[in-house]
Amino acid sequence: MVDLAWAANTGLVHDIWTTQLDEAQSSLRARFASEPIFLEVIEAMYNVDHGRRIRDKCRARHQMLGYQIDEGCLWRIGDGKSTCACPWLECVTQEEAKELAHQEHEKNGHFGQDLVKIALLDCICSPHLDKSIMAAIVECGQCKAFGGQHLATLLEPIT
Repeated sequence: MVDLAWAANTGLVHDIWTTQLDEAQSSLRARFASEPIFLEVIEAMYNVDHGRRIRDKCRARHQMLGYQIDEGCLWRIGDGKSTCACPWLECVTQEEAKELAHQEHEKNGHFGQDLVKIALLDCICSPHLDKSIMAAIVECGQCKAFGGQHLATLLEPIT
C-alpha cells in the first residue's frame, strides 16, 4: 500500500507548484509597481500572472513580444515597423521620466516640450511621457522666474 500523505510526511525537495522570484525579478516588479503596462509584461515574462483572466494573459503575452529584460532592465525592442531611430529603448517609470526631462530641459537651454520630447524619445520609453515633460517644465525655477508668458509658450506643443 502507498501512503497518500507520503509527500506531507517526507517533504518534497522540488515543489513544482511554487515559484521563487529572484532578486532581479522582484526588483523589476517593485520598480514598475505603479506602471500597469510594464508590470503586465514583466509578470508575463516570468510567468507569474496566475489568477488573471485568460483574455488578460493573452494580451500580456502579445505585448511581451515587444520587450526584453537584459541586465536587470526592461527594454522596448524595435519591431521593424516603427520609425524610431534607436531599436532598444529603456523603459522607465513616470517619475524617472520626469527627472530625465528636467535634466534635458536644463541641459539644452530651457527649450519647450517639443525639443525635450524629441531628445527623450530616442533613449527611453515611458507611459504618459508628455505629462512627465510638462510637469518638469512647470517646476523649472528659471522658467518660472522668467515670466508667465514664457512658461505658457514652453507648454504649447507645435502641431
